[in-house]
Amino acid sequence: MRKKNKGFTLLELIIVLAITGIIMSIVISVFMNGNKVFSDSSTKTTLQMDAKDIQEKISDICMQASSIDYISGNTENGEIKELVLKLDDTDENISKAKIQINNNELNINGFKIPSKVSNMKINKEIVDEAYKKNGDLSKFRSINFDIELEGKKKFGNKILYPVKFTVAFRNKK
Repeated sequence: MRKKNKGFTLLELIIVLAITGIIMSIVISVFMNGNKVFSDSSTKTTLQMDAKDIQEKISDICMQASSIDYISGNTENGEIKELVLKLDDTDENISKAKIQINNNELNINGFKIPSKVSNMKINKEIVDEAYKKNGDLSKFRSINFDIELEGKKKFGNKILYPVKFTVAFRNKK
């Protein structure tokens, strides 16, 4: 009489390994997809918070300003690199605020924004007026800003986040 050995056959082990492999690949796929979505939303949230900071800081400066003092940028598309505003229009003491982009870093009166800024545009007519021979920048009562922030996804391409807002000069005389 033949005695039956306890244990698993090779076929049973192969089937268990195949099922385990299929389950593990599904679990890893779901985990990686969830991680990618979380990473993208984290990047977008960071860009939104930076956009809010930019809008608040520029709005605060522009509401204190009386006029535009100086602009440097591209006349073809309204993209600017530097914007200087006059804050106090008295003859004795003229204080100014500076908004500039240097190597994709936005600097608002000494405050650096952590996100990369791919471009900053304002009304094209303001930039055109700045480059006229006898341009009068003091006639403008507001500025339309169009700023594009750039963030990097951990799993892929970059994310562009546009910020558009209009600010009026409150201290205009």
